Amino acid sequence: ISNSELIDNQGDNTIYIAAESDQFIIENSLLWNITPITTRSSGIGIIRNSTIGQDDGHPVTVITSGLVARMHLLHNTIIGNNLSNSLILRQGTEVIGEANLLINARCYVDYDIWESVGYNVSTGDCQLWDPTDIPNADIAVSPLTDNGGPTRTVFPFHGSIGIDLIPPEDCKLYSDQRGFSRPSNINCDVGAVEVAFNLATPTDVQLSSDTVNAKTDISWVDNSNDETQFIIIRRGSNDDQWSVLATVPANTTQFSD
Repeated sequence: ISNSELIDNQGDNTIYIAAESDQFIIENSLLWNITPITTRSSGIGIIRNSTIGQDDGHPVTVITSGLVARMHLLHNTIIGNNLSNSLILRQGTEVIGEANLLINARCYVDYDIWESVGYNVSTGDCQLWDPTDIPNADIAVSPLTDNGGPTRTVFPFHGSIGIDLIPPEDCKLYSDQRGFSRPSNINCDVGAVEVAFNLATPTDVQLSSDTVNAKTDISWVDNSNDETQFIIIRRGSNDDQWSVLATVPANTTQFSD
C-alpha cells in the first residue's frame, strides 16, 4: 500500500497478516481512525514514511501479535492523543523501531522484543533505550492537513525536537511521505515529514497578561518577507499536547486572546 489514505476503518482486523512468511508494506500513506494493524504467525509488517493517528475519541492501535511475528516501523509519525495504548506490542513479537516521532502514543509492551535502532523521539518513554533516542520530549505539530504530496500529513513546528536530528550517514530513506527529498537541510528529520524552513525566525517575542479582563497579548518582530501566515499555538499547564489557537495573515506582528 503506497501513497494512499486509509481512514475511518474501525473493525476487528483492518489489516491482518496471518500466514507464514507473508509480508505487507505500507509506505508514504496516511492511516487515520483505523484499528488494528496486525501480524500473526511469522508474518512481517513494514510501515514506513507514514502518518498514523486519530481524531479525538477514535483510538488507533498498531498491534503486532503472534509467536514470531515481526513489525518494522521506520520514519513514521504516530499520534495517540493519550486515549488508549496507541502502540500495543504483545505475545512474543519482535518490533524494530527507527526514526519514529511518537506523540502522546502510549506504548504497551507484553512479552515482546522491542528493539530501538535509534533516533526515535517520543513525548513519553515508550522504552526507548538507544543513546540516540529522545524520550519525554516536548513536541508540537500542526493539525492534519495538506502539506503537499498525495496524502495529508502533520507538520512539526519550527524548533521542534527531531528536526535535523539524524546525520546523513544514518539516513535510511531519501524521501519523505510526500515524496520530498531527505535531507532537506544538513541532517534528516525524525518522523514522516522532512521539514525545510527557509524563513527567519520571529524575534523579540513579548507576552503580557491582563488577569482582570482575562486577556493575553503577544507581539513579535517579523524577520521574513515571504511567509504566508503565522500559526499561534498554546498548551495549558494540565494539557498533554500543543493546540492551535489561531492563524493570522502574513506580516502580522501582534495577537490578542
